[in-house]
Amino acid sequence: MERVRQAEKRVLGLRALLVCNAALLALWWFTSSLSHHPRPEQDVVALGPLPSATDTRHGGDKVAIIIETTMVPNLIPVMLHFAQVLGPSWNMVLFTDADSWTMPDSAGFLRLLDSGQLRIAFLPLGADLRSHYGVSVFLTRPWLWQQLQTAHRVLVFQVDSMLCTASNQTVDDFLQYDLVGAPIAPDFGAGFNGGLSLRNPALMLAVATATATTDEDDFFGDAPRPGLSPFEDQWFYARLKDRGAHLPDEAVAKTFAVETVWYDRPLGFHQPFRFHPDKADQITAWCPEVGMMMAGRLAG
Repeated sequence: MERVRQAEKRVLGLRALLVCNAALLALWWFTSSLSHHPRPEQDVVALGPLPSATDTRHGGDKVAIIIETTMVPNLIPVMLHFAQVLGPSWNMVLFTDADSWTMPDSAGFLRLLDSGQLRIAFLPLGADLRSHYGVSVFLTRPWLWQQLQTAHRVLVFQVDSMLCTASNQTVDDFLQYDLVGAPIAPDFGAGFNGGLSLRNPALMLAVATATATTDEDDFFGDAPRPGLSPFEDQWFYARLKDRGAHLPDEAVAKTFAVETVWYDRPLGFHQPFRFHPDKADQITAWCPEVGMMMAGRLAG
């Protein structure tokens, strides 16, 4: 009888040991998975409608977006500058890659995030933005514009674009247009440059949807939507023009931004030193903020 009780104790002890080991193994797997695949922060938004687009504390119908998959040195300074110049009535969304994203330590960035004025959204799997071609493919498909349908206007900006605080104009002065950006010189095409551009997201979605020929989740389709041009901005311009959209003329557009067509006192610049190297001193005198571009990518 005593042997039976001892055997039962050994069995119970073995079971307890197995349960303990299983629990430890489960805990190790869970913590290990977190270290390799960190859970998004509370303020990080994955897919779906973006809270920033409906946040009435900050207007809700005007959203500035930047799409950047790498933490280039000037990303945070440029974002904070745009937020300051645009003001609290504008929301901001950073679209980035979930696998490479690391929350910065910047107090200004975290404060903007905590206020609700800034949101972070992860790009869908398969979005390849490593080339101009990939960017055009992505922007001319519906996904991005579907996320922004509660916005009246969307300002697209990049780390090689800048708003100038010396200007007496604001982005809000151009809200009546369906698309406006730096006018493109005839040698480079037609339309407005998209690197710093104000857009009507409803029309962007309508155009992207009307021309969709492949599954919208397939970001490696046969060709970018821009059948008329390898660049999404010129492609959208041609399509919107065909639809009778409200577009500014060159004289107005160059006061909004300058890229290939020169104007001495615009509201903003996109890659100004690439196309106007002889006017570097004039550009810097009018818009010293362009110095923030130096830590990013001046060309590309």
